[in-house]
Amino acid sequence: MMNKKNNMKTTFKKLIILLFVVSIVVVSCKKDEPPHHITTIETAVLNKMNDYRDGQSLNKLVTNYVMFKEARELSDRLAGNEINIHENVIPAKLKELTSNFGGKENGWLVLESRYEIADSIIAQIKSDSTATEMIKRKFTQAGVGVSSNADGNSIICLLFMYIP
Repeated sequence: MMNKKNNMKTTFKKLIILLFVVSIVVVSCKKDEPPHHITTIETAVLNKMNDYRDGQSLNKLVTNYVMFKEARELSDRLAGNEINIHENVIPAKLKELTSNFGGKENGWLVLESRYEIADSIIAQIKSDSTATEMIKRKFTQAGVGVSSNADGNSIICLLFMYIP
């Protein structure tokens, strides 16, 4: 009986210590940014791009949430005319991401579409030989950002990276 009482006291003490440690950790942790929400059209564009790559016997691109977030921010800025495609903003951002992820190669595309339909966006890419070559390169990760500009057109920013 005495042994059972000692075990309960020891267990209770451990529980109190655990609760104390957890409360300190919770209070000292900074709040994280809210998770980035990937829209239906952004997911659909990546899926259609992967369908195309699969038909070309290429690997599927993996969703990279950080790249999706950056692609959306860039498409928002392009749609709002805060930056233009001829500035070095996109290549500089992609270089930074590639360095942070230990990537070896990267690429990007920006296009404007009247339609926010994945099939139309992929058809537009496939109609341009330079864009087609870009999505056929040896990449492993991707991010897609889609935003609307003042004219109601979609600005699509595609970021690619090869991480061995």
